[in-house]
Formats: sequence, structure tokens, C-alpha cells
Amino acid sequence: MDNYMKKAYEMKRDGKWKDARQTIFNAAKISEITRQFLNRFKSAATTYSRGKSIKSINPKDEYWDYMKLASDLYSNGKWADAGAAYFKAGKVAENKLKDFTLAHNWYKSSADCYREILSCSAYESYRKYVEVLLKQRLIKEAIVRSLECGYIIEKEFNDALKSKEFYDLANDLRFKYNYKHICTLTPNFWKKFCDRTLNWRDVEFSEVIKYQRIFNVREEARQFDEETSNIFILIKETCSKCVYIWSIHSKTLLKINDTVTEYTN
Repeated sequence: MDNYMKKAYEMKRDGKWKDARQTIFNAAKISEITRQFLNRFKSAATTYSRGKSIKSINPKDEYWDYMKLASDLYSNGKWADAGAAYFKAGKVAENKLKDFTLAHNWYKSSADCYREILSCSAYESYRKYVEVLLKQRLIKEAIVRSLECGYIIEKEFNDALKSKEFYDLANDLRFKYNYKHICTLTPNFWKKFCDRTLNWRDVEFSEVIKYQRIFNVREEARQFDEETSNIFILIKETCSKCVYIWSIHSKTLLKINDTVTEYTN
């Protein structure tokens, strides 16, 4: 800008008024273009830092930009912004890279971030997570994850209406693909598990026997989990009614494992 003005001044001094005016006009035009560019750059940089929009010519670069941003935000505990960045990474992976495995992973990560702060945005991330599983034709896993997401939305977010959408989707898929439900956690199984878990501290037994009893409970529970870990079996055994019992069983097993570890140490 200064060079243009200096040149225009010299033209005016030499009596070249027309050329001087044109030079000043060009200088003003370039100055305005520069100002607009800087404003756009500043806006883009600000938006980038908030994880709302990253524009990149190459989809792979765009994907990695979002991933780096999401990782940084996650490390700093900025759950809402990290959730947004993971969601955008999933969107790029789904729509531009056509990598559905990456997409469903990052939609799930997005939901987990929102879950940390009980943000209602988790709902959309969970929905996209299940939708991409269906795109991959992973019907069995989509059924199980729908139930899982429905349970989280119901119990942690206290939203029975939205959780019902996930439960209904799982039931519709099970009906459509003829996956029949057989509940393994029957009342008899649950009663036996609870009795053995609650009675292991009986004062009549020595510490060695107590340890052996709780150890046996844990090993039986582990064996049960291994036998039912197959995704096809989970479809048969899990529904919107018994998913809550599954959750209690898993949490109880974790506590039992901690108890066994204490005895071992």
C-alpha cells in the first residue's frame, strides 16, 4: 500500500494526474481485497479452533484436520467441542471417504464425549452410529447397539421418549430379520447369582473359604459372559426389558472382580 501511494505521489509531482488517480484506485482496491481475505482467514481460524467448520480441498486432509482437533479437545476435557469435532470427522468419513468403519467409530466417540456432560447432542451421534452400522449391513450389531443406546438415553439422560426410538428400532430389526428373543437371564438364574453373591461373606466361613466362594462366583460369571459374548447370541438374549438386568449383572461382576483383587493382594 505504501509503495502504491509513493508511486502516485511521484506521478502527481510530475503532472501525471490521470495515472496517479488510477494508481490510488488500484491501491484502494488491493487494500480492500486484502482486508476481506484477512477477515475470512481470521473467521476460518476462529471457527477451526471451535471445531465447527474446517474447509479443505482434500477429504483426507479434512478428515485428519478434524481428528487432530478432536484429539486435542478431548485431551483438554472440552467434551462438547470434542464431540462436535468427532461428529464432523465421522461425517467426512461417511460421506466423502466412504469409510463406514471409521464413520461409526467416530460417531460413537462423539456420543461418548457428549455423554460426559449429558448433552442432548449425544442423541444425534448415537443415531448416526446405528445408521452407519445398518449401512454396513451389520444388522446384528445394530440391534444390540440400538438397545445399548436406548438404555443410556433412558437411564442417564432421563429421556424415555428418545430411548423408545432405539428400543423400537431394535425390535423392528429383530422382527424384520427374524431374530427371535430368548432371555437367558431368567428369574432362576438371577436368583441363584444374587444368592451366591450376597452370601459369600457368611461369618461361619474362614477367610480362605470366603475368597474361594467369591472367586467361584466370579469365574462362573465370566464363563457366562464368554458364552454369551457372541453377537448373535446377544441378539437373542437382549431386549428392551432385560437390557437393564444385563447392566446390573455387568456392574456387579466388576465389583466382584475388585473384591477378588483385594483378597489376592
